[in-house]
Amino acid sequence: MSDIVRVHVVRPDRVLLGLRHPPNEQWSTFGGWSEPGEAPEDTLHREIKEELGIEIRAFHRLPDREASWDGKPARIAVFAVTAWRGSPKNMAQHEHSTISWFSPDELDHLSMYEAARAEAQRLLKNQPT
Repeated sequence: MSDIVRVHVVRPDRVLLGLRHPPNEQWSTFGGWSEPGEAPEDTLHREIKEELGIEIRAFHRLPDREASWDGKPARIAVFAVTAWRGSPKNMAQHEHSTISWFSPDELDHLSMYEAARAEAQRLLKNQPT
């Protein structure tokens, strides 16, 4: 089973998402594949630095998910980043055409994975996940 990390970057009333390039043009969380032997927390820090150029100061782990990714079973470690140093920038323009902050109401109208939408809405409403 492959290991993947997905990351919600949240502030009190918004979540940051990236818009994927076509053909899979939908809004997504950040993250990626873990390197062999890399702990999920290390993948979290590496991917966020690569994709957004920020240094994580506070985070917590949400329940893991399992899914099929590229036709293979994958374990997805999900995190919420709540404090960071720096200003998020679209450092991975090969992955995302743009990044933007969204409110809970705006999430309802976005094209995105339902599991990620539900996690983001719970985080923004301060409900346990």
